[in-house]
Amino acid sequence: MSIFFLALLSFNSFKNGAFNINPENHQNIIDGSRTAYAQTQNLSIKEQLNSGIRYFDIRTAWHSSKKVHIVHNIIDCMDEDGKTLFFSKVLKDCSDFLSSHNSETIILHLTIQENNEANQSLVIDQVNNNIDEYIKNKKMYNVNDGNNKNRIPTLNEVRGKIVILSRRYGFDGIYLTIPEESDDVNYVETECINKNYKCITQDAYKLGESSKLKAITKLINRQNNLSEQGSENLKMEIVINFFNIEYSIFGDSIKTVSYHFKNELIDGNKLTPNKQHGWIVVDYADKDIASYIYKTNKFYDGRCGSKNVIDFLNY
Repeated sequence: MSIFFLALLSFNSFKNGAFNINPENHQNIIDGSRTAYAQTQNLSIKEQLNSGIRYFDIRTAWHSSKKVHIVHNIIDCMDEDGKTLFFSKVLKDCSDFLSSHNSETIILHLTIQENNEANQSLVIDQVNNNIDEYIKNKKMYNVNDGNNKNRIPTLNEVRGKIVILSRRYGFDGIYLTIPEESDDVNYVETECINKNYKCITQDAYKLGESSKLKAITKLINRQNNLSEQGSENLKMEIVINFFNIEYSIFGDSIKTVSYHFKNELIDGNKLTPNKQHGWIVVDYADKDIASYIYKTNKFYDGRCGSKNVIDFLNY
């Protein structure tokens, strides 16, 4: 079964918040008065992993210390100790987690937010060197082996490993870009991964809250009306539903809006069980939404009653 069919994640970790800094549930920690409108997560990488998060949207740039760090546009992401969050630490945290949970897999979706073109090359070279190290340690899926760069691996192939996806060429990962569709309530269907797959995405981050909720629901409804997870006719589809917005017309913080969207999803019980919902990418992803998403999975076996989310993630 493909890792993409599992509806196994939720999130966007690094930009302002999931990590703490970026508006899509991708970042990490930012500072000062900008936090409410830039941060998208208040959990560390370790805490997110222990909450069930398995997908991280990572924006990279070149740091003055000559190391790759995580950013959201011009804002630096910070780790749980308030220090600069470096890509090397992200890899170590993920690797440490997989050492204890070797039936899991973690997806890191990389891009570059570095204006200096010379530094962009430095970022790519250092990231690829890091990737090579983890491949040698058998903690990273090797996309350069055979035809791996042009196909989606099965979950069994990547258990206990990190999988690198890339939004730009150069990184040693599976190239999967996100179509620019910032202000349209309709999801977009495109060919991706060397035109081998259909990619269905909703990333209307410039919509207001009401319109964004309509866009989210449209893609959920499409999936609710399709065949069960794992069906042959769905195996060549990748579905990504982003719950983030750029700003609120009511002046609400990213955190407030993210909780509203999550409550709409969970309290409204919008996901039909056993359907292929793909990736649900949210700001401030936590154990509650991870648990809800896992429970809709075809292979969920009822173990979610445990207080420890890891107990039921190791299927």
